[in-house]
Amino acid sequence: MGISARTYQRWNRGEGLSEDLRLHNTAPVHNQLSEAIKQEIITVINKPEYSALTPHQIVPRLLDLGCYLASESTFYRVMKAHNQLKHRAKGAAGQHNKPQSLKATQANQIYSWDITYLLSPVKGAVFLPLHGDGHL
Repeated sequence: MGISARTYQRWNRGEGLSEDLRLHNTAPVHNQLSEAIKQEIITVINKPEYSALTPHQIVPRLLDLGCYLASESTFYRVMKAHNQLKHRAKGAAGQHNKPQSLKATQANQIYSWDITYLLSPVKGAVFLPLHGDGHL
């Protein structure tokens, strides 16, 4: 039925009810954006001067011009609803390449620096790495 056992027990408290007694809110949402505002947001973000910008950059620029359409988060929601959340600049999207691994072909070609703190049996104390000569 899609309800919990406790809800079923509450409904059947000696009255024999088996219908859904939960309240369903059918009142209209008064702060919902109209389709005209949503379309205006889409029109603005697709203008050439805003086409490569994010809502984080667009909203303040519109405010400087004295125009407030919606909040930054609302811009993002409208863009997501219209499949506009993608790379918006003219150039290609940035590439995330894995750094090349280093390969030594002979001795003394690659050096690395590492500070590793190894826990000791004493709380708060660590073993520090030593240099080749035995000093810290």
